[in-house]
Amino acid sequence: MKKIKLFPLLVLILLMVNCSKDEDGSGSGVSPSDPDALSQVLVIPNAQVVNSPDLPNPSDASVAPTASNMDTNISYSSGGQIYLPSDVAAPSQSNIVGVHIQVQGASTYFNVPINANTSAGLISIPIDLPSIVGPGNFTLLLQFYDSAGNVGLIYEINITVTDSSNCDTTKVSGGEGLTSNIFDASNEMGIITVEYETFTVPDKIDIFQNGTWLGGTGPQTDRSTLRRAANCNVATEANGYIGAEGQFVFAYNPAMGNEIEVVVSGCENGGTAWEYTFSCPSEMVSGQGSFSYNGSTFSGTCIAVPASQCGSGKDVVIASSDGNSVIVYNMPDASSGTFQLTPFSEAGDCELFILDNFGYLDTTGSLTKTGANSFNFSYTASENGSSYSVSGSGNY
Repeated sequence: MKKIKLFPLLVLILLMVNCSKDEDGSGSGVSPSDPDALSQVLVIPNAQVVNSPDLPNPSDASVAPTASNMDTNISYSSGGQIYLPSDVAAPSQSNIVGVHIQVQGASTYFNVPINANTSAGLISIPIDLPSIVGPGNFTLLLQFYDSAGNVGLIYEINITVTDSSNCDTTKVSGGEGLTSNIFDASNEMGIITVEYETFTVPDKIDIFQNGTWLGGTGPQTDRSTLRRAANCNVATEANGYIGAEGQFVFAYNPAMGNEIEVVVSGCENGGTAWEYTFSCPSEMVSGQGSFSYNGSTFSGTCIAVPASQCGSGKDVVIASSDGNSVIVYNMPDASSGTFQLTPFSEAGDCELFILDNFGYLDTTGSLTKTGANSFNFSYTASENGSSYSVSGSGNY
């Protein structure tokens, strides 16, 4: 199958946040089949424990708050954070002020206040799933309530817990619904490659670090609001759903942690299947680079990785420590010469173009090779009549 064009910022220095495991390293001290033990270790911000096995009775359906667009079957690695986004509405027009959450079968439940200041809108509930929780399945019950005291219907969310995976995992595969896997990379710097195949029925892939989107098959996505997977008949490439093979290539720095989350949204009601492999870091060579934007200068590591779109050549990234970056796709192999940039919207798999994280995709300008592994550049990025300029240099 055709390898599709990847979206911006897929080659990044991963500035990871330290995440410690349970001290005994077992990662399997609590079984999901034990609802009371599981309730004791789940962490929900600002939650209060109510000592009752029974959730409050729902109010009359005419005033009971309702939830929709909620993914009712999800999979997460232990050590991650479960997000439960849904569209919540109160027929009484009173503000949504809280949600009851219970592990089905537990003798207690959580009362979680919500400062939504609205009677209808997107509400996302984060729940920490500690690494001491072992693999298995459990069901969460959710029930929203409003400021008038109206209590909503009870919704069930089935959750599959998997162990976090080492970076030498050969292959991960799955089907419809939301699947999150956490990978423990090594302590060595290097290049990480994620090779994927979503076959003919389209699926969406996103990669996150500490909740921050690093790249994916579609536009930038807020991790806390990642919705239930789309129905296959409306899953389009415009919102990130593709049926193709391809790869993501990352320059990996373990100095600030070594956990990476890969989330696949398998489209629903279409018999989808997908798979990907996650590699351990391989050797890389890095140099230094800098670039100027809007009166500020940024400097940091400059790394070349195998081209993510073309069958040969290199992509080169300059990444500053504050997360800003400039990526040169399909760097010329020549040791001298000036080359014109192609706007992103017009670029083919092997044409030279540059992207940054400042906002606009279409860049016009030039790049000059000053040596076999050194260069400087200057370009203007524009969109809908607005523009900004960036210039810089690097060696890799």
